[in-house]
Amino acid sequence: MKKYTLLLLLFFVLKLSAQTATNYKFGTGLVNNSVSLKALDTAGNKWGGIHRGNSNLSTLSPCQILLTSAVGTDSQNVCASSPITKITYSVSDSSATVTGLPTGINGVYNANIFTITGSSTLSGVFNYTVVSSVNCSVVKGYISNGKIPLVLPIATAGGSQSICPTATATISGASASNDSILWTENGSGNITFGAKTLTPIYTATIADAGKSVILTMRVSRNNSCNIPTSVDTAIATYTVNVNANPTATMSGGVYDSLGSTLPKIIFVGHGGTAPYKFIYFVNHGLIQKTDTVVGDSVIIKIPFKIGNSYAYKLRKVQDGKECYSFKTDSISCVVDPLSINKFTKNNIGEFFPNPFNDHINVISYTSSLIKITDITGKEVYNNKVNLGTTLIEIGNINSGIYFITITNNQGTITKKMIKN
Repeated sequence: MKKYTLLLLLFFVLKLSAQTATNYKFGTGLVNNSVSLKALDTAGNKWGGIHRGNSNLSTLSPCQILLTSAVGTDSQNVCASSPITKITYSVSDSSATVTGLPTGINGVYNANIFTITGSSTLSGVFNYTVVSSVNCSVVKGYISNGKIPLVLPIATAGGSQSICPTATATISGASASNDSILWTENGSGNITFGAKTLTPIYTATIADAGKSVILTMRVSRNNSCNIPTSVDTAIATYTVNVNANPTATMSGGVYDSLGSTLPKIIFVGHGGTAPYKFIYFVNHGLIQKTDTVVGDSVIIKIPFKIGNSYAYKLRKVQDGKECYSFKTDSISCVVDPLSINKFTKNNIGEFFPNPFNDHINVISYTSSLIKITDITGKEVYNNKVNLGTTLIEIGNINSGIYFITITNNQGTITKKMIKN
């Protein structure tokens, strides 16, 4: 019997070689009076056939595993706990196995058909492999279960910057995985551009001054498996510090008579970061600028030219962070010999010029009573004035020496003056 089988095998080889130019390699085996043949052609296909007893030698066929279910069923995405679409393969071998499937999804071989079905509560991407029993063919696929993503969204935006009120801040340095991005803010301003990008722009308002505005980036993964937001969303924050606008005060301008310290204006910055820049003009002339060198204040000397008056107006103050505010403060100064008598006692008031011709100017720091008498004590003027500067016309009195008395809630003071 063995002799007959070997002769039959030799005949088959000679016949096959005559029919095709393809080269084959053969292997033989004798199991229970049968011969198992496998051939590998130069294209890499495996062929097999079995001869049993006196039966005819079976026709050679490819040893293959072919997908017979719909295209794409071997690469499908499903939600966890949901059944997958059935996957089927035709297998020319006598059996097949599968590896890599999650618990709950199984493969079964029956009559040259391999079927994969089931559902799994596990989540992730599962790459599986189907192998025939004699390893003559291998196929691969994957099943992605979607309840909790294998790779969670990523969001980073750590950082901060400082801006002035009404300015804009462009966020830089943020990063995220390739998912949906949305920025929100908790300030009075708005994200005016790029709320769904990595480089949004926040525009501040005056109401943001002195506050820290938090911009929050939420990165969400897109899927349809009802994933909880807390699981499928990554969050990162960015801080925009909005500086307060600086303010300024000015003082000076009225000083003692000729021979005293030169008159001056003092600018002082507040609420910002030094150094301060003050923008002002004199007598409605050209705009001038001055900066603080040390501290928050700077002194401007008034030109000491007899008979001139100077009006200083502060227009704008800007701090070291380039935040600014506009001002309308003003101070006037008149320079004249013997013109300015400053009542330093309790800051009651001032008057000028002295000597005078037909009028005097009285500066009162509060509502006051003004009384003027001659050297005999005769009263030539008596009237109340309000806060500020009051022009008093007394050109009808005789030339000579007079005394002016100013009385208010700060006290009383009398000063000598001369009528030309």
